[in-house]
Amino acid sequence: MITVKAYAGLSDYLTNKTGKYTTVFDNKNRHVIVSDILEYYKIPKKEAAIILINGKSCELDSEVADGDTLTLFSPVGGG
Repeated sequence: MITVKAYAGLSDYLTNKTGKYTTVFDNKNRHVIVSDILEYYKIPKKEAAIILINGKSCELDSEVADGDTLTLFSPVGGG
């Protein structure tokens, strides 16, 4: 199982089974990459501006292993 957390507008894409911003993705002991999980939750790749695996920056083609935490943030604007 992979914990998926989404913030800054991306939380709307999650099923919210375990909380408002967190859900669990069952990778069924398969190898998956970040883009596989984004596709599963129908999160547009361009909307995931910051991607972290276990708190470390990664790319769309990075592998996410069983027990990892994937954290996603959309672009943040300010002024």
